[in-house]
Amino acid sequence: MDGWEFLNVGRTVPVWAETPVVVVSASDRLPADRRVRAVLKKPFDLAVLSNAIHSILNGRGSARPS
Repeated sequence: MDGWEFLNVGRTVPVWAETPVVVVSASDRLPADRRVRAVLKKPFDLAVLSNAIHSILNGRGSARPS
């Protein structure tokens, strides 16, 4: 199971349906998915991950760092 399959299965569990998701990928070609709150390209800096998480937790909407 890859991450996208995991996300699809997880979204069928009511308690996980609205859980914010941060995708970390080496791929330049990620599908647009409104359920994903942030996309980080590998390699990434921990400060970028921290900023994305803080943005999500503080209700500032989606974080799309590069």
